This record gives sequence, C-alpha cells and structure tokens, in this order.
Amino acid sequence: MPESFDNEKSQEKTISIASKRKISLDYEIGCESDGSKPGPANAYSITLASEDGSYGLKSVNPSEIIYASGTAVDNPSTGLYEKTFNITPGAVYTASWKIMRTASTAPLYEVEQLGPYSQIEDKSIRAVATTKGTYKTGTTAYLFLKVTKIGGDAIDPTSTNITIRDPSNIEEVLDIPEKLALGYYLYEWEIDKGADLGQYSIIWSYTVDDVEEFEYYKVVVTEDVETVNSIYNKRATVLRTALERRLECAQCIPIYGEQAKPTIDYKRYDLTFPNWNQTAGIRVFRNDRNNIIQDSLDVNFFNGYITFDNKMTVYDRIYVDYNFRWFDDEELHGYLVDAVNSINMAPPSSTYTINTLPDSMTTAVILHAAAEALRKLLLCLNFQQPRQIFGGDDKLSDAFSNIDTIKKNYEEEWKYWFDLKKFGPYPRIAVVSTPEYTLPGGRSRWFRYLFSN
Repeated sequence: MPESFDNEKSQEKTISIASKRKISLDYEIGCESDGSKPGPANAYSITLASEDGSYGLKSVNPSEIIYASGTAVDNPSTGLYEKTFNITPGAVYTASWKIMRTASTAPLYEVEQLGPYSQIEDKSIRAVATTKGTYKTGTTAYLFLKVTKIGGDAIDPTSTNITIRDPSNIEEVLDIPEKLALGYYLYEWEIDKGADLGQYSIIWSYTVDDVEEFEYYKVVVTEDVETVNSIYNKRATVLRTALERRLECAQCIPIYGEQAKPTIDYKRYDLTFPNWNQTAGIRVFRNDRNNIIQDSLDVNFFNGYITFDNKMTVYDRIYVDYNFRWFDDEELHGYLVDAVNSINMAPPSSTYTINTLPDSMTTAVILHAAAEALRKLLLCLNFQQPRQIFGGDDKLSDAFSNIDTIKKNYEEEWKYWFDLKKFGPYPRIAVVSTPEYTLPGGRSRWFRYLFSN
C-alpha cells in the first residue's frame, strides 16, 4: 500500500450522479505469438446487434427493446466503441455487440448484463440495488437508517428524509424519519391494503458537512403471506438493531487505500470484503491519492466491487477507501434464532420464537447472539486477510485477546440471565396441613391446595 494512502478523512464525493449510462467496448488486435503486442485498433464494423437479430440493447424487467439489432455506435477514439442510454430504475439490461473484424470474416458476438440501477429524482445513483425484505399489504414496514462517516463513527446529519417510490417510480411517501439514537433513524411505513404489488424503492437522503448523500434499496410488497420475509418484520428488526449496537465496531470497519484486484477485462475491480455501508460512502483513486475518480463507475455495495465505464490499462492501480459490516442481516438473524432456541431448551421448556419471545428475555437473547457473533470473528482471525484489519500478525495477539475478553463477558452476563429462567414462571402448588382433634385417639386432617400461575 503506498505511503500516501494514510487514514485521512476527506469529504470528496465519489459516486457519479448522472441521468444516463454509457456502455462501451474496447477492441484490440495483435498477439504475442507473432511478436506483436495487443493494442487498440478499429474493426471493420462494430454495432449493437444480437446473434438472432432480435435486439441490440434490451431491458429484462420490464421487457423492452432499447436499441434494435444493427444500431450504430460511436467511435470516439481508436478501438473504443460506446453508446449512451437512459436508465430505468430497477431494470436489468442485456447488451449484445456484433464485431466484424474484416469484411469477409464471420462476426463475433459479445454479450454483457448491466444493472439494476436506482434513480433519485432526475438523477441516477449508479450502484446496484438489493432487496431488503418482503411485506404484506395492510401491514407496517419498519425501515432503519444508520449514518456513519467512512471512519466508522456514527453521526447525526443536518437533515434526513425518506422517499418511497412505487413500482412505477411514482413518489408515494416523502417524510422525515424518527431519530432513535446518534446516527440511528426509524421510519414506520403504513402500507395500504390496496397498494400496488411489486418492488418499491426506499431512498434515504441526508446532509453531512454540507454534502447531500443517499442510501437506497428495494423492498417487495405482496399479498401472499407465505412469501413475507420474517427477517425484516418489526420484532426481528428491533432485535437485530439492538444486537448491532453490541457489535457496533465490527459493523463499521474502515478500510483505507486497499488495492483493488482487476478482472480480465480491466473494468471490474474486486475488493476483499463485501457488505459495504452505503452511508459511509467510498473513495476511489487511480494510481495515487491526488487522482480521485468521481464519475464513470458503478458501485456494488453488497458484493464489494466497482465497475468502470471504460477499460483501465494494465499499468493502472486502483485504490479504494470503504467501510464494511462484518456480519450481514441474515447472519445476525441466524444468531438471534439460535439464541432463542437455547432459551427454549432451558427448564421450564418453552417454544418461543423471535416474535413471541417475552420482553424479559430479550437481553439474554441479544447477549447470547453477540457472543456467538464474536466467536465467528475470532475464528476468522486465524486467516490472513481478516488479520490485516487488526494490524497484521504483529498485533493479532492483542486483538484476539481483547475480542475474546468481550465475548467471555457477554457469555457470563448471558449465563446470569439464562439461569433466572429456572425460577419461573412455574405453576406452583402449596400444601397447608391443619391438624384437627376430635375424639380421644382420633385425628383427621384436611388439605387445601393453592394454585397460582
């Protein structure tokens, strides 16, 4: 890692905001076998066209032909072919390039998939959207936002708003969420019984240091109760948020100046860790920290990679600052379920679920889940890449010991709450015996039973 990549926390905005998407193709000729090196060149003909002649560029959902087969493309420089199109929110696109090397050779076809992209107002935030939950019509969706700086510190924005758009991209809600704690916000969305079914866009906008930032994802509204995702219901969301507070540092880990790994096309670059925190933002640099890239790239926050519009050279080095979560929602939910099951095994036997768990037992469940999450983190520290987060091999022993101490503290506290379950509530029977003397030598007793729940 270059020395210039220190832990500075500048506020440059790195994600391009533009209303169009440019697709491009780099054409090269030459090979090592005949002594020549590959280099850019113009082909006899390159167009947007599919092998079956049905499309050049199409969207998959909704199904629509954007450019017909045989559409001409721009050729702004030697070997570079490109075409611009308008983005439809949430749509996935397929582009097919027809390459004619010479007038007499058979055409080659190169097919690529693009999107989906999210759109805010008349601007397009170029990042792949994910789906976070399925909700039934006529119920309430509980939507959370956690705002942090790239260094991982929670922060309150100067303004915070939420916008919800229906499957037709029509604005349904524009409101101000409720603040729960520093950097934590909640919005309770009452879904109408007659709401349109399909994917809704959830768009959080907030201002930090006079810069407007966004976080966005999709949710699904359905009438089929069997498809509702219990991970994102009210009780599960509240417990998961409480668990994240116990693991807060592990859920906001900053990475500075990681060198991205290029794929074979030198357009997509992969980073080590997935589950990037959108609110923390990212910064992308080309070759040195003075050359920040602010546009012409797509960001996949959930899988941890970036994709450039134009091909980088083999000599370019791409560095990225980002902030990620060690545990995703599914993992945290799994730890909570396991913790509830451990409560059920303790006497008196019970059949609680996350949704029916008594409030008095939530502390024990959260502590157990936090201890199990830290157990996984300790296991991960046995491998090379996770070690680098904590300073490498030299500082691994201290990091391991500190995390293990926190885990043991959680386990001891959890055991205290766990042991309390055996004291009730049991059905209790109290027997009171009152002697009553009658005739000499005779004695009778009567019994009174007291039942309490």
